[in-house]
Amino acid sequence: MIPFLWLIAASPGWESLPGRWYPADYRPASLVGLGAPQRELVSQLEALGYVGASEPGLPGSGVVAWDASRTADGVNLYSSGHASEALLVGMDGRELHRWSADFHDVFPQHPSTDPKATGAWRRVALRRADGHLLAVWEGLGLVHLDAGSRVVWATANRAHHDVRWLPDGGALVLTRVLHPGGGVDGAPLFEDFVAQLDADGHEVRRVSVLAALAASPWAGLLQRSAPEGGDPLHTNALAPITSPVRPTEVFRPGRVVLSFRHLDAIGVLDLDEGRLVWAATGDFDHQHDAELTPSGALQLFDNRGGPDHASRVLVLDPTTMEPRWTWAGQPGLPLRSDVLGAVQELPNGNRLVTESTRGRAVEVTPDGDVVWEYHNPRSAGPDGDWVAAIFEIERIGERLPWLPAAAPGR
Repeated sequence: MIPFLWLIAASPGWESLPGRWYPADYRPASLVGLGAPQRELVSQLEALGYVGASEPGLPGSGVVAWDASRTADGVNLYSSGHASEALLVGMDGRELHRWSADFHDVFPQHPSTDPKATGAWRRVALRRADGHLLAVWEGLGLVHLDAGSRVVWATANRAHHDVRWLPDGGALVLTRVLHPGGGVDGAPLFEDFVAQLDADGHEVRRVSVLAALAASPWAGLLQRSAPEGGDPLHTNALAPITSPVRPTEVFRPGRVVLSFRHLDAIGVLDLDEGRLVWAATGDFDHQHDAELTPSGALQLFDNRGGPDHASRVLVLDPTTMEPRWTWAGQPGLPLRSDVLGAVQELPNGNRLVTESTRGRAVEVTPDGDVVWEYHNPRSAGPDGDWVAAIFEIERIGERLPWLPAAAPGR
């Protein structure tokens, strides 16, 4: 792993850093502009975990606001653009556990030299019973780690964007194949797949998403994609349906919800039949993280469909596509993440929203109040000029038996 201080000294700009970074002015608040004494004070307070249960914290990094009486209980899992790591933090921001692996240690023969792809995990999935983790290096591969970050298996299957555990210990993951000359006028073409892996990481089946769409009644959606891009779908979400949504039979277990960023569309794929059974567009633009929620809504992070092309959270009726709830940010602080972004429905009715390019996550009530706010403490540059993206924060409410009982925030 490249030493962090070397990065600060040698990198001419945030674009050159391994992983995923953005200028710190994406953030609603930061330490930029504070003098050395103030920075030192903030660092000391953060090290002590000094965060009031119902008082906003100092602007900057870590937990900066927390109303404990209105938040959902649990701990928070996230992957960040600063490194190939996943972190579990308490509601007060204290680190409880960490997983990490170096790409070239896991795949020593892999030819990739792209620091953006090898420098961070795009998506992680936790197996809550034992602390095992699946982690995606974007467009390159997938690794299965145990709770101690030891490699169980790894596969260089061009995994990208999303991965989910299956009850039998296997996984569903988005993969892709590059067809040189397969696109318009001989241009390269990416074909997306949903791949099913067994408990040892071996692929047992795959379904071509592009072929399923092209053979469906919604094939005309492909006209919405710029053909010269070589990535007609840019499938960026894979969400298994676990509970049926009635009265329709479209949304039933055994199928998965997919998000097609370049088509501004959502689809449902039947894995057993290899068939796209439903697709829809709506008043959303370049969306991410589409899924059916436990309450039976279709939820997504709408990257560019909000006011003035800002971002928003959309919660839709899946049978009519009519909005049930939207949230576009706070007064004077619109939600904004042109790329990435995620949202999770919580058991208390709140939603946990990841504003990725600002390195920020907030818990929002149905009335739109922010009751918990976390800023990624991973920054770089001589004055903290760059902040690492947060790909997704997930709230985990149940007990984690492998986590030490004394860990705060359990």
